[in-house]
Amino acid sequence: MTAGTIAAYRGHYRRSSQAYEEFLKLPREHVDPLLLAYALNNLGWAANLQGKYSRAMTQLKQGLTIFRSVQHSIGVVVALDNLGDAKRHQGDYAAAMRDYEEGLELCRQIGDTRGIGGALLSLGHVSREQGRSDDAEQNYARSVEIFKQIGARLRQAEALVYLGHAIWQHGEASRARFQYLQALQILRESPVAWETAVCLEGVAAIAVGDGRPARAARLSAAAAALREQLSMPPHPFERALVAQTVEQTRAALTTHGFASAWTRGRSLPIEAVIAEALQETGAEPAGDAASTGPAPERVTAPLRVVPQPDSHNGADG
Repeated sequence: MTAGTIAAYRGHYRRSSQAYEEFLKLPREHVDPLLLAYALNNLGWAANLQGKYSRAMTQLKQGLTIFRSVQHSIGVVVALDNLGDAKRHQGDYAAAMRDYEEGLELCRQIGDTRGIGGALLSLGHVSREQGRSDDAEQNYARSVEIFKQIGARLRQAEALVYLGHAIWQHGEASRARFQYLQALQILRESPVAWETAVCLEGVAAIAVGDGRPARAARLSAAAAALREQLSMPPHPFERALVAQTVEQTRAALTTHGFASAWTRGRSLPIEAVIAEALQETGAEPAGDAASTGPAPERVTAPLRVVPQPDSHNGADG
């Protein structure tokens, strides 16, 4: 059980899933129900990240049932958020909203500020994917403030990235840049994280729109390489936006130019990629991207893994 949690917190999702699956092979009568719920939830969370939504829903429903039976409120909140994600990624927005709103209400009842921030972030996703950009921006902005207040920096970066996405989809590139800038400054502290990939995709979209297709290709390629490293493909809604950026970039370059930029982006250390992205947002002087050292060891924090007993927070502080 512990091995699965450690692997997940380091971004090794396949290894984490294998460890949890081994744990679930133990005779159920010999397993603490709460630990069983943790394992099922965390397996479902990893399946969500890997795009295996049907499997995720099965595992998350089982975990949620156990959390409810033992009246573990934090577990119920996390499982509802994960389950809502699985439903949302399959296009069932009404069902996802019900899960997110139930989780938000429970968080308010028990005073879980971090959970409130997470629920608002998830509700923002629904609004953005349904084309309600004003509602999305409002929910994302509220979640940014909550995560900032409680010092959950990686979650703050996540919310900033999606706030940037909502603003950019509203046609305001300069305001979107500012959100990505703030997110990248945080992500420098723990660069090999899925939030970095999502942020780079947003910066790439702005770059191609501003007439810098080679930079957009490098950033898109780096994001794709990071996603492969973390075994985290884009979710359906994001996949279409990423594909659009790549196709616009490809159309703006020669075949050789695109291939060269793409190869370069995949080969750059992630710190160098972040430096180049910060140039795009206007935060770094030109030339810094080539001066960074080797890529750091992978360290990333899953945000919706239920922590070990007696802990209410995830890994990002």
